Amino acid sequence: ATLRNAPPTLPLANRGFDAPTVEGAIAGWTASNQVGTRFELDKAEKYQGESSAHLASNGPILSVFSAPLETPVTGRFAVSVWLRVSDPANQPPLRLAIEGVLEGGQYYRHAPVGHGERIPKIRDRWTQFVFQVHDLPAGGLSQLRVRFDLMGPGEVWLDDVQCFDLLFKRDELIELSKLITLAGVKLQNNEVADCQRILEG
Repeated sequence: ATLRNAPPTLPLANRGFDAPTVEGAIAGWTASNQVGTRFELDKAEKYQGESSAHLASNGPILSVFSAPLETPVTGRFAVSVWLRVSDPANQPPLRLAIEGVLEGGQYYRHAPVGHGERIPKIRDRWTQFVFQVHDLPAGGLSQLRVRFDLMGPGEVWLDDVQCFDLLFKRDELIELSKLITLAGVKLQNNEVADCQRILEG
């Protein structure tokens, strides 16, 4: 029953970009603010809620960071975000990423979307993208943040950013279901040691 339910989200400040700006800045998010880039709220284009975030650049890299999150103890981390572009023929070079501090150095993982060969394309209607990391360091990782990097010219809208520490793909759910069923059979047959071995495996 637990596997069939949507997993709970991790707390992320202003995940829907609906909070009012604070002195012109978007609450809960920080941008690199280089000349030739824009990071702003857009109340006309939105997936849900009051507004979305609009990222645009005429060439320089634009990086947008969330507020720090507590590092999950599961070793897994997933970021879900809804994206759209105005013209699918002009794909932005976007990275969905996470970053943190690991033993004094930078920890950075990313997945490209948009511009490039064999890379998932962003549509002109809101579409969900999910970036998953399955081998998050078990210790020493701090200041974990969600990050979006617009690596060159282009524009994109994003909304409803969600984070998870236990988000499984369909094939993983099937395998987990098989293991749970097998463990249940072992328990019914009073094969307690085998049942425990499956659960701890």
